Amino acid sequence: MTFVVQVLSQSSANPETGDQIAGLMRQNGVEPYAIKLMTEKGLFFVVEVSGIRPEAANILKQEMLSRGGEVAVPRGALNQSLKSCRVLIMGTQRQFNELIKKCALHQFRLPEIAGAIKTAIANYLAVPRPITIGSKKFVFGKKTYLIKE
Repeated sequence: MTFVVQVLSQSSANPETGDQIAGLMRQNGVEPYAIKLMTEKGLFFVVEVSGIRPEAANILKQEMLSRGGEVAVPRGALNQSLKSCRVLIMGTQRQFNELIKKCALHQFRLPEIAGAIKTAIANYLAVPRPITIGSKKFVFGKKTYLIKE
């Protein structure tokens, strides 16, 4: 059985939100060690995982609830009437980081699912490398580019 993981949304469309949150805390005189601890609490994600066993869905829900996050699961996952299902995991970056560590200890392909969630969030937050087309260099994350026809 194959599963698919994708980040559906983040608290902001700007991948640099974490840097912005840290900058605001620095401006407010927050200590550097505290900035490091709190920045990942300021980023909220909704991640969809599809094609997983109901047992895995229920463990994800338990683990995320214990961290203050949430997992929306279909009724068929709860009563075990489905062979596979799709879930929506909602939480802060910190909650996801803790979930990923804990899932490494479980079965039902949860270590693989955790790795895919980690990769999906990292890819979502990554700013693409600059590219050059002809004489134009495009540096993403700095400004918006429009394509003319």
